[in-house]
Amino acid sequence: MAYGRRASVVFLARAAIALAILARGIVPLGAGELRTWTSADGRFTTQAELVEIKGDQVVLKQASGNAITVPISALSQTDRDFLTKPVPAKEAPKVEPPVAKGEPKAGTPAALIARVAAEDPPFAYEPVKEFSTAPQRRIDRIAVSRDETRVLTCCNDTAGTCFVWNLATGEKVSQLDRTGLLDRAALSKDGKIAVVTDRTKIEVFNALSGKLVRSDPMPDGAELKIEDLRISDDSQWYCAITHTRRVLRRGLTDGRTFASPPIAMRGDRGGPFTAIGPLARTILMDSGDPKPDLLFFRESPARMQSDPLPVAEKVFPTAAACSPNIWSIATDDLNYYFYINRGGKYQHFGPMDTRGSLIRQMVISSNEGIISLLGDANRVQIVDLFTNQNYFPLLPYPHLEKQIGPSGVSLFFAQGNKLCYWQAVLPKQGRAIWVHAVTTLFADKQYALLDELADECLADPERFPFTESPKFDSLIDNLDSPISMKGLGPLEFGQRQKQANEWLAKNPKSVAARVLVARFHVAEGWDARGSGFADTVTREGAEKFQASITAARETLAPVMESDNPPARAYSLWFTIAKAESWDGARLAPYLARFFKRYPTYHKGHALIAERLLPRWGGDEGETGRYIQSVGDQVGGEQGDIVYARLVADVHRYYSRTGFFEESGLDYDRTLRGLAALARDEFSRNFAANYGLYFAGLKRDREQALRFADLFEDTRFGWLRRPWRSDYAYENTLRWLDDGS
Repeated sequence: MAYGRRASVVFLARAAIALAILARGIVPLGAGELRTWTSADGRFTTQAELVEIKGDQVVLKQASGNAITVPISALSQTDRDFLTKPVPAKEAPKVEPPVAKGEPKAGTPAALIARVAAEDPPFAYEPVKEFSTAPQRRIDRIAVSRDETRVLTCCNDTAGTCFVWNLATGEKVSQLDRTGLLDRAALSKDGKIAVVTDRTKIEVFNALSGKLVRSDPMPDGAELKIEDLRISDDSQWYCAITHTRRVLRRGLTDGRTFASPPIAMRGDRGGPFTAIGPLARTILMDSGDPKPDLLFFRESPARMQSDPLPVAEKVFPTAAACSPNIWSIATDDLNYYFYINRGGKYQHFGPMDTRGSLIRQMVISSNEGIISLLGDANRVQIVDLFTNQNYFPLLPYPHLEKQIGPSGVSLFFAQGNKLCYWQAVLPKQGRAIWVHAVTTLFADKQYALLDELADECLADPERFPFTESPKFDSLIDNLDSPISMKGLGPLEFGQRQKQANEWLAKNPKSVAARVLVARFHVAEGWDARGSGFADTVTREGAEKFQASITAARETLAPVMESDNPPARAYSLWFTIAKAESWDGARLAPYLARFFKRYPTYHKGHALIAERLLPRWGGDEGETGRYIQSVGDQVGGEQGDIVYARLVADVHRYYSRTGFFEESGLDYDRTLRGLAALARDEFSRNFAANYGLYFAGLKRDREQALRFADLFEDTRFGWLRRPWRSDYAYENTLRWLDDGS
């Protein structure tokens, strides 16, 4: 199920990715030959030349030579405008330029890897339209239609006016037939209906003419401040929430009215957040305790049914958003959570880190592919739910108040009476390209291409710029787990495991397929066993665990008996050895080969270090001696880096107080390795957190300040790891600030 993706998104996603996944954008653009075509919602682009227009469809020829047919309605307004110009079809086929010596041929796995490995472009908002709203003196309220074609600007004073504007041209559409103070304003999805409220009434206008259609008094003639207002996407209802926690829902065509009694507070820590669903049937409202009220409107009899949103953690929301299939909340512990409807049941995701920002506005895009968060200091985080990619765009005019638009990638703000409409086009960053490519090949069962891609990854030991893992690891990671928070299409765990087995059956010699199938067996086994100690495991769970681990070992054995198993295979092999309690003699030959081939692959070393802990049968101090031997044998700065990473991996198995004394690990060498690791931009945040954490344990103020200074960009300043609680992190910062 696509969960809200519109037809245009699905079509262009398949046209631009599934049909030409390895070819899109890899060959250089020829001058005047190609242009960028964009989907109506702005999420997908492809480089292609116009061939011809066929009725309500257009034929495009991509750089690879593939011809695709796209509905004109699925294209952006800019592309539709372009099509109104007389553009003749090409009379002769385009001659592709010769491939430069040493450059991978377009459309091959090697070309994909080259593209993914390229540096990511900078990501920032860019102006789309800026225009004056004169004769308004200033802009106090902004309401944007869901399709972002029209905007309503309001000046909130006794002589204040409200104007509707065409966002594409900046031309005035109408002036609403009202003046004076107001609380809230809203536009319908298509921008044809406007609703404005003050303390005594709610007014409905024809946004195209500005004429008043209806004026609805507040219930019982009371004066009520409106905290939230929305027009349903089908333009059948408006829904308002008052400061007294009443829900007002009125029909725009039939005048049906529903006014709830005040929704009672369950706790005493209320905040001013609400979120109204796009059909005005679902509402999230602060309850005063950690679990927000989830309100459902029932048609017959007309009433609101209230249920607490199932939030496990005791945190207090600060902002919320609703869409047909997603609820999301941001909380005061600098995290956000969301719930996705899958088959009538809502699956919980979170906590997700907001990178130190207290969120005050959330938006879920109309295609449910993006959640955007606006935090304090006007910082924005854009979460792509299809790829799990997080973007932190640079903001214009950081001192001005901002408002995220309905698309999730647009930004609206005012400079006096000038309206500013900016947009961030999600860059085709390496990780997003890689995720789309790998997961689409797997979903389309292109196993031969995946094997070819795996061979290219194994032949190239360098990592991609967006990960610390080798390329082959990145390939397996993207197949091993559901990459998208919304699921890899229909490929949930069972289906992905079934396809991995199908891949292995078609090519028993496939290294990638064997590693992937073994990984699924291991995950299945640990899921059956659970994470508790042995005395907590049920008989059925133990039997399933043993059977799955045995299946993993038998699947992976041919790879381990080959001349050059990949590092990821060794990592899985050591996991199996740990699960089956291998003795040192059985493990030694594999460990020797592993160290000779992959001396700096810390993930494999970490598994051995864990296996040597007393809780798994190792001797006291054996883990520390192994970590030291690895660092010494690697030697130099790289040895210090591996040493520091292994210390970070095993620290959670020791008590926080006296960690270095208890483990026998070298504090100075650990910090030396973290300082060297911090020079790698991708690993800087990891190094800064662990450096500050370990220096805090030793109360080494000089070193703590050194690592705290590495938090030079507040958008990436803090990750939960390695802090075991908010208190531990805050306590370290307090000590750093005042020595307490």
